[in-house]
Amino acid sequence: MKPRWEILILPLHRGGSPRRWVVSRMQLVVGGVVGGLFLLAAGMGFLLFSRLVHLQARVLTLTRERDALQARVQKIAHLEEELARLREFRNRVTQLLVPEHLQSPPPATARTVDLEEMPSPAPPPDPYLPTGLPTRGYLSRGFSKNHPGLDLSAPYGTPVVSTANGRVHAVREDPVYGKVVEVVHGKRWTTRFAHLQSAVVSPGDSVRRGQVIGFVGSTGVSTGPHLHYEVRDGKTPLDPLLFLGPDLELLRPAS
Repeated sequence: MKPRWEILILPLHRGGSPRRWVVSRMQLVVGGVVGGLFLLAAGMGFLLFSRLVHLQARVLTLTRERDALQARVQKIAHLEEELARLREFRNRVTQLLVPEHLQSPPPATARTVDLEEMPSPAPPPDPYLPTGLPTRGYLSRGFSKNHPGLDLSAPYGTPVVSTANGRVHAVREDPVYGKVVEVVHGKRWTTRFAHLQSAVVSPGDSVRRGQVIGFVGSTGVSTGPHLHYEVRDGKTPLDPLLFLGPDLELLRPAS
């Protein structure tokens, strides 16, 4: 006789009758296998569901990142269009404000020039238009949005000259630019010369192109002797390299 097992279930409440099941060994084995397969299937289903939820969340994150990148690409394209329009506007303004013979591009590398070797070019039509270099030296920093002029490095005491006829508007001390000379040329142009060691002009003095107005120094916030030179149309700073004219061709790599 094959062994059998009896399963007895007793009720917890009164009046209930117990229930019995008699199962064979084979039935227990089959039941255990079926139960194990069910638990295995349930576990795998839970893992697959969790993985699916994770993948859906990842897809959603990647979709948002893709949308953000597309928005940035569109913004960059818009900025490039704005930059192109600003460059075109700058070129038009330059053509309107600066004579054609002064519209040469700035040099690509640091340059130096010796005023003693300069020829004497024919004077420009407007004696009040700033033209040429104010001192001899080499270009250590160019014009930019945050630097409204040129820095020309030169030894202490190098003469600084006015680049056009005009009147000295101010000679002052500035905590950043040190000793500054500001010259007004006619009703439109203004030049500024900063970090001077000393000035030899006073407010109200009339000056002519090529007249010495001071000497190179390192006053104010400065890491060494140099001249900070600005050209302004009214209150708007312009790149002084646009006003060098023939002097631009005299620039050469610093030795």
